[in-house]
Amino acid sequence: MTVRCLPHKVVSHWAYREGQKIKDNQTIVELPEWNKLPHWKDRKFIKEVREVECGGWWYVKETKHTYSSVEFSRKSDKFFAPTLEE
Repeated sequence: MTVRCLPHKVVSHWAYREGQKIKDNQTIVELPEWNKLPHWKDRKFIKEVREVECGGWWYVKETKHTYSSVEFSRKSDKFFAPTLEE
Protein backbone atom coordinates (compact mmCIF):
# COMPACT_ATOMS: atom_id res chain seq x y z
CA MET A 1 0.00 0.00 0.00
CA THR A 2 1.23 3.49 -0.84
CA VAL A 3 0.13 6.65 0.99
CA ARG A 4 0.72 10.16 -0.34
CA CYS A 5 -0.29 13.59 0.90
CA LEU A 6 -0.50 16.30 -1.76
CA PRO A 7 1.65 19.35 -0.98
CA HIS A 8 -0.03 22.73 -0.39
CA LYS A 9 2.42 24.52 -2.73
CA VAL A 10 4.60 23.48 -5.67
CA VAL A 11 7.76 25.46 -6.56
CA SER A 12 9.23 25.29 -10.09
CA HIS A 13 12.30 26.95 -11.65
CA TRP A 14 13.06 27.79 -15.29
CA ALA A 15 15.96 29.54 -16.99
CA TYR A 16 15.22 33.26 -17.49
CA ARG A 17 16.02 35.15 -20.66
CA GLU A 18 16.52 38.92 -20.44
CA GLY A 19 13.29 40.76 -21.24
CA GLN A 20 11.10 37.68 -20.80
CA LYS A 21 7.63 38.47 -19.40
CA ILE A 22 6.72 36.85 -16.10
CA LYS A 23 3.35 36.12 -14.47
CA ASP A 24 2.07 37.42 -11.12
CA ASN A 25 3.00 34.19 -9.31
CA GLN A 26 6.57 34.27 -10.69
CA THR A 27 9.74 36.07 -9.58
CA ILE A 28 13.25 36.34 -11.02
CA VAL A 29 15.86 34.75 -8.72
CA GLU A 30 19.48 33.67 -8.68
CA LEU A 31 20.31 30.16 -7.50
CA PRO A 32 23.80 30.13 -5.92
CA GLU A 33 24.04 26.34 -6.07
CA TRP A 34 23.53 26.45 -9.87
CA ASN A 35 25.91 29.40 -10.38
CA LYS A 36 28.79 27.14 -9.30
CA LEU A 37 28.43 25.23 -12.58
CA PRO A 38 30.41 26.87 -15.44
CA HIS A 39 27.60 26.73 -18.02
CA TRP A 40 25.07 28.24 -15.57
CA LYS A 41 27.35 30.99 -14.20
CA ASP A 42 25.53 34.30 -13.61
CA ARG A 43 22.26 32.86 -14.90
CA LYS A 44 18.93 34.05 -13.55
CA PHE A 45 15.88 31.86 -13.12
CA ILE A 46 12.13 32.24 -12.95
CA LYS A 47 10.68 30.89 -9.73
CA GLU A 48 6.99 29.99 -9.83
CA VAL A 49 4.96 29.10 -6.74
CA ARG A 50 1.60 27.42 -7.36
CA GLU A 51 -1.10 26.62 -4.82
CA VAL A 52 -2.25 22.99 -5.18
CA GLU A 53 -6.04 22.79 -5.53
CA CYS A 54 -6.47 19.92 -3.06
CA GLY A 55 -3.28 20.48 -1.06
CA GLY A 56 -3.24 18.43 2.13
CA TRP A 57 -5.57 15.76 0.75
CA TRP A 58 -4.54 12.10 0.86
CA TYR A 59 -4.18 9.32 -1.69
CA VAL A 60 -4.04 5.70 -0.58
CA LYS A 61 -3.35 3.20 -3.33
CA GLU A 62 -2.86 -0.54 -3.34
CA THR A 63 0.47 -1.25 -5.03
CA LYS A 64 1.49 -4.77 -5.93
CA HIS A 65 5.09 -3.88 -6.75
CA THR A 66 8.17 -2.35 -5.12
CA TYR A 67 9.03 0.21 -7.83
CA SER A 68 10.32 3.59 -6.69
CA SER A 69 7.49 5.46 -8.42
CA VAL A 70 3.73 5.16 -8.20
CA GLU A 71 1.25 6.97 -10.47
CA PHE A 72 -1.76 8.56 -8.79
CA SER A 73 -4.95 9.63 -10.55
CA ARG A 74 -8.11 11.14 -9.07
CA LYS A 75 -10.10 9.62 -11.94
CA SER A 76 -9.03 6.00 -11.42
CA ASP A 77 -7.83 5.78 -7.79
CA LYS A 78 -10.46 4.70 -5.28
CA PHE A 79 -9.26 6.65 -2.26
CA PHE A 80 -8.79 10.44 -2.26
CA ALA A 81 -9.90 12.31 0.88
CA PRO A 82 -9.11 15.38 3.00
CA THR A 83 -7.98 13.26 5.97
CA LEU A 84 -6.14 9.98 6.25
CA GLU A 85 -8.76 8.67 8.68
CA GLU A 86 -11.49 8.99 6.07
